[in-house]
Amino acid sequence: MSVTKNDFTPEEWRTVVGLPVAVSMVISLASPAMGDMLKESLALASKVAEIAKDPNATGLLAELAVEYKDSATLKQAQPELEKSGVDAARVKLLEEVRASVAMLDEKAGDEAAPVKSWLYSVAVATAEAAKEGDFLGFGGVKVNEAETAALAELAAILQVAAP
Repeated sequence: MSVTKNDFTPEEWRTVVGLPVAVSMVISLASPAMGDMLKESLALASKVAEIAKDPNATGLLAELAVEYKDSATLKQAQPELEKSGVDAARVKLLEEVRASVAMLDEKAGDEAAPVKSWLYSVAVATAEAAKEGDFLGFGGVKVNEAETAALAELAAILQVAAP
């Protein structure tokens, strides 16, 4: 029998729905830059819109797709950031992602794998959204060392193979 939204409490489901935002924010906070955050936010929005429009989404991804058709849903599921600084916010987000993924694994078992793979693709899209270390578009790299480290950390949490 498939795992559905009904197998989660409302609070648990809210955390699952908020996972793409949290994962994207972990990447953004790994190497924060104001100009890049807009591009990274757009990458997140694109990945969410992609899954919301995917007629082939199945299982929990299909359940999430329904949620993401309502723009207010993601807004409500955004994690609260620490106000004591970027590092503290990033640490708290990683703790929340770890706890949410553990709960997802516990509730969904093997059916969590496609969701976790998609979440990693959200992280990669966020990391690749803006060039890092460039000046007026010159130089820089697509994904810098801090983002690469954050991707590796997320891959371990999500239990997916990082390319």
